[in-house]
Amino acid sequence: MTEDRNVPWERTVLGIDPGSQNAGYAIIETKEKSFKIIDSGVCKMNPKIGYFKRLSMLSDFFLELTE
Repeated sequence: MTEDRNVPWERTVLGIDPGSQNAGYAIIETKEKSFKIIDSGVCKMNPKIGYFKRLSMLSDFFLELTE
């Protein structure tokens, strides 16, 4: 597949720094040769909550973030 380098492109990227108690994230918009940070933060969870419940909470957090 060949790529036309004259066509401008734009993307939105979600980067995730995973963790079982806290997970960091950044949403970055790229446009041609520049980028802009749209949002970033940390999803903090109580370590006393069970592991699988925290995984479910992480899933809900990122689903809501991307809607």
